[in-house]
Amino acid sequence: MRGQGILLAVLAALVTALGSASTAQAISISITSSANNTTSSTSGPGGDRAGAQGLTIGAASSTPDAVSASVSTGSRYVSNAAADRGIAISGGTARWTYNTDYTISFSVTPDSLLALYEVVIDTRILGELTLLDDVGATASTAKVSNVTGYLNAVVTTGLGISGIAQTFSVGTGLNDAQERNIAGSNSLNLGSFTGPQAFTLRFTFQTEASAP
Repeated sequence: MRGQGILLAVLAALVTALGSASTAQAISISITSSANNTTSSTSGPGGDRAGAQGLTIGAASSTPDAVSASVSTGSRYVSNAAADRGIAISGGTARWTYNTDYTISFSVTPDSLLALYEVVIDTRILGELTLLDDVGATASTAKVSNVTGYLNAVVTTGLGISGIAQTFSVGTGLNDAQERNIAGSNSLNLGSFTGPQAFTLRFTFQTEASAP
């Protein structure tokens, strides 16, 4: 029996100008640093497990500093954990677990110290948990946890995504393929600012696949 989890997490930072001085030229936003501290753990037959994960960073951008003008950047993280233990193969349950943990720092820079703007963080997660039952009455699993979000090292409810945590398992019969979609989102307005600002965001969650 095979279990697989595929998760895509997307972070976008949106800056909207609320008002500015006539001398202002532009407002720019850029991701200044990132760190992917994701770890993985495995157990069981090594040839029947697979995993892939990675973090992609968006480019810097800018917009003319006019009222209601907006500019954004973002990041994307992908996690894919899979396990498939062959029938009649000893060695226990094949398992692959990702403990996702990544950090993004970004800055907002207006040309004028008098420019007023707000910063909004949108977070989204999208994916699926899939199972293919090769043997009746077994119990492979595909698992995902809720997402915990941190702003400047402090757990912040508006950044995390709740209500998605589950362990999907079936044991219904031969060659029974099933899937369950995972989706969640959140949005947090960090407030109104003037002058250059810097923010650090961190996201953690877990994905796992197992096959007995």
